[in-house]
Amino acid sequence: MSDLLRNGVFPLPATLPAECRCLDLSGSHTPSELLQRIGTALGFPDWYDANFDALFDCLIDAANIDCLALTGLEAFAAAQAEAFSTLHLVLAAVCDVRGELGQPVCFYLAGLSEGRTHAGG
Repeated sequence: MSDLLRNGVFPLPATLPAECRCLDLSGSHTPSELLQRIGTALGFPDWYDANFDALFDCLIDAANIDCLALTGLEAFAAAQAEAFSTLHLVLAAVCDVRGELGQPVCFYLAGLSEGRTHAGG
């Protein structure tokens, strides 16, 4: 099974699968800024309000995203630990729902420790 078919949230590996889309989020200082940058990079619709609920909704509907690496988040994870934890929880919930729908999605998250891996259902 290729990494692309793994459903879950995983720490950023040394080498990403070729099919994986990568977003460099270096320099994101606030949750609002981080969420806005994700929405802009992924071309979310106009109703996207740069909040975690809207991120969840858009990623559930994003059938064109099978593998997404969010890089450059180490400083954000350290400075905004609660928001980083919420991001991880939202991505894990997306994996669970998309797994149930037969649309697995793999997220690689910079700043995530090995102990926080989430294999989706």
